[in-house]
Amino acid sequence: MLRQRTGGEVTAACPSFACPAAEVLLNQPGYSYDGMKADIWSCGVLLYVMLFVSFPFAEPNNASSGGGGPVNEADQMRKMLRRMMAGDFTFPTWKPVSPECEDLIARMLTPDHAARCTIAEIKQHPWFQKNLLPGTLEYNDKVLSIKRVLPQSEAESRQLPEGSSTSAAYDSFAVESDEDEELAG
Repeated sequence: MLRQRTGGEVTAACPSFACPAAEVLLNQPGYSYDGMKADIWSCGVLLYVMLFVSFPFAEPNNASSGGGGPVNEADQMRKMLRRMMAGDFTFPTWKPVSPECEDLIARMLTPDHAARCTIAEIKQHPWFQKNLLPGTLEYNDKVLSIKRVLPQSEAESRQLPEGSSTSAAYDSFAVESDEDEELAG
């Protein structure tokens, strides 16, 4: 797991070198990137992994060694980074998926973060919309608009009054209106 710490706070964490976008891995002091677009990349990697049980930018089997023996981890990481920056991945033939699915993954894994799809575009994509229950997107938007009442960090948890519990906060997160119940049902 990659982690950077600043004064004890984790500023970046990734389950694998294969998940973060190239712009995150290449991040230099003074350089910034769009975290939302980087997260879309990571979601594209995870969608690919869920469908194909492999990482999109990993070297094909035995290609990394070139037949000449083992390759060290640093060389494998450099090769993977080059493939990520070039958008060099393929879809396995052993598990065919729809052209719409391939299109969505390709748009999520676009190396140019400015050209990468947005959350709004993903939500409107034909593959995402396929078999989506009516009202799902509206319900999700409604839930996301609810004011958060739970602490989001350890620092916020420390600011709770002594002896207080988060159970009251959980209780206040209940769906309250008939309209909400219709969306949930």
